[in-house]
Amino acid sequence: MSSNNNVSKSRRRLLEAALAGAVAVGAGLVGYELGVKTIRCPPCPKCPQTPANATTTTTTNITTPTSTPISGVSCNCPPCPAQSIPQGFDYIVFTSNGNYYVMDSSGQTIYQSSDPGSVISYAINQLGGKGGRILIKSGVYTCNSFPCITISNTTSSGSPSPLVVEGEEGTVITVGNGVVSSSSSGGLVQIGGSNIIITNIAIDGNSQNNNYGNDTYNLLINGDSIWVFNVSALNGGGIGVINSSNVVIMDSISDDNAYDGVYIGGSKDVFLVNSEVVGNANYGIEISNSSNVTINGSLIRDNTSGINNQNSNVSLVNSVVEFVSITGNYGINANIGNTSFIISGVSVRGSMKNAINVSLSNGAELTIVGSSVTGGSSETLSISSTLGSGAKIVIMATQFKDANTTPNSYSYVISGVDSVELVNNSFTYGNAASSVNGIDTANSGYVIIRGNEVSGYNVCLSINNCNYVELINNYFMNTTTPVMYTNVTQIITKSNAGYTPTVITPAIPSSESSIVNTYPVSVMVFMYGGSVTQITVTKAGQQYVIFQSTTPQSLNGEYVILNPGDSITINYVQPPNWVWVPNY
Repeated sequence: MSSNNNVSKSRRRLLEAALAGAVAVGAGLVGYELGVKTIRCPPCPKCPQTPANATTTTTTNITTPTSTPISGVSCNCPPCPAQSIPQGFDYIVFTSNGNYYVMDSSGQTIYQSSDPGSVISYAINQLGGKGGRILIKSGVYTCNSFPCITISNTTSSGSPSPLVVEGEEGTVITVGNGVVSSSSSGGLVQIGGSNIIITNIAIDGNSQNNNYGNDTYNLLINGDSIWVFNVSALNGGGIGVINSSNVVIMDSISDDNAYDGVYIGGSKDVFLVNSEVVGNANYGIEISNSSNVTINGSLIRDNTSGINNQNSNVSLVNSVVEFVSITGNYGINANIGNTSFIISGVSVRGSMKNAINVSLSNGAELTIVGSSVTGGSSETLSISSTLGSGAKIVIMATQFKDANTTPNSYSYVISGVDSVELVNNSFTYGNAASSVNGIDTANSGYVIIRGNEVSGYNVCLSINNCNYVELINNYFMNTTTPVMYTNVTQIITKSNAGYTPTVITPAIPSSESSIVNTYPVSVMVFMYGGSVTQITVTKAGQQYVIFQSTTPQSLNGEYVILNPGDSITINYVQPPNWVWVPNY
């Protein structure tokens, strides 16, 4: 079993690597300075009045640049083109009077269409995979077909150079009424190929007048090395990342969509950073059969359910899953095998039925650390597996505040997990014992419960059918029954405030018969009197003779310490007296 220090170091390394990966993906793509809108005008020619040995100073502006020689004689430069080109862009897409146009860097309009997808594709095709920047000027771009716009960056050989598609503030891509049906698949905006940056665009799905299904997206990503920055997916099908790799979605919004806010399927190395996922009709974020997915610094609010992890390697970091205006089904739901799920620095709160529900199989690992979990009218924490599958959980330094409303039920259920570590957490319900129970750990292998506070429950901790349990340095308070256990192969308790195991001195067995310390604490066995020839103690299968005499002897205050699971055997003619004293 891993030590706490090793778990912490491993976690830090994984999270640091994940965030470094996001930065690396971004650095590899952002070869251009985004957002620069400096006006570029033709240079002024040298004025003929200027003496050959004179110097000039030039002042340039959007309308009438001038050049003034030292002699004071002025002359005019040619005016800038009527529609000036922002510096650094290869093509400009703009709308006017219901049509859409492409302008090249010289200011010439080279293409027009009534279809916004057509003009954007035309501009991209001119670049031919050699990289470049396209600006979509502010305005509403309305599509009357689905999919609407395809942004693809490919080349006949090798990897294409970065393609940047940037919108101005107020750039909105939308769709007309009745264009999208529940049988549609794809995205209003589809991104394919590799090395693409999309930024500053709002995609409005017009769901009030269209019918979105679970395979219909505002933005669909299907490529490699894709950076999405400051993009909004609203009133449609959200954001889909399908069979992709090296994808960063940053400072973006996916709100009020008809299904998931963000869906990630069959992908690897996906980073969702500093984004907002609010008010979506299914899950805020759903992840399926993907690897190395990191959600960092994001808000997932008032979706029907928060996050769904299906068999994916996920790190959920420094984020909030909350229900403010609705009652959600799940805060976090997961079903994973042969992978890991890390929840670190996360707040799960508000009105929901189940706060965290996780099913583990095939060596899956769940880690919850430094988080806060509040709510769950049904269950606040439910973790299940099958003993022998190799599943592991570590929950450390996390605060659980319960909202269970079902009398005699358990708010925190852990079942069938091979390795369980609950360390330095708090599990609280109220300020007085109630009819609701706390932690139920059953049918599990090795269970370590150390340094936790469990307060305000009828039964704070129930342990059943487990192989080995350590219960050390915990604090049980405001409870009727702090701990109860049955059918535990070996249980060790030590220094638990609020819980003092009862030790009853058993009857001395017949001569040469053994008796095992089945109590969860060590006991001191004091013996006196009788007529004894031998005393044998067995610890971890090893026998130790601690007293032996060829003639029967009366004992005089001998004692031995039996740890949980140790046994003692006495050979005697007359049985001695003894007393078992708990050794806390």
